[in-house]
Amino acid sequence: MKFTVYGNPTGKGRPKFSRRGNFVHTYTPEKTANYEDLVIISYNQAKTVEDLKLFDKPLKVDIKAFYPTTTNPITKKKFNKKESALALSNDIKAVIKPDVDNVIKIILDALNGVAYKDDNQIVKLTAEKIYSTNPRVEIEIILAD
Repeated sequence: MKFTVYGNPTGKGRPKFSRRGNFVHTYTPEKTANYEDLVIISYNQAKTVEDLKLFDKPLKVDIKAFYPTTTNPITKKKFNKKESALALSNDIKAVIKPDVDNVIKIILDALNGVAYKDDNQIVKLTAEKIYSTNPRVEIEIILAD
């Protein structure tokens, strides 16, 4: 099962807290909730009946996050043409926010109960950050060996 979430990769935001009288209410930031919804929509548009067989099995997940070549993370300035070409050829690595672990977390949490029963079924996980002119996140979910 492969699918793509188009747009800039987004990381999982920290939970927010608000006080209501004597109680503290925890909630998910709006940006995180919106991106999780986008992940679910993207998955649902791509899934087939065959993909439902993955729901309760051990899984491998591969996540590739493609970031726009807009800003050089070292100089904090826009990439020039040469830097952009180097970034696109992967000679400049995507050392850029959001952190890869936060991208993983938002994807896996969004798919919990949707693509699989629980993310504890994931026994192997790979993730990579790459520059691209087409920002997106590509996700592949397959049966574990």
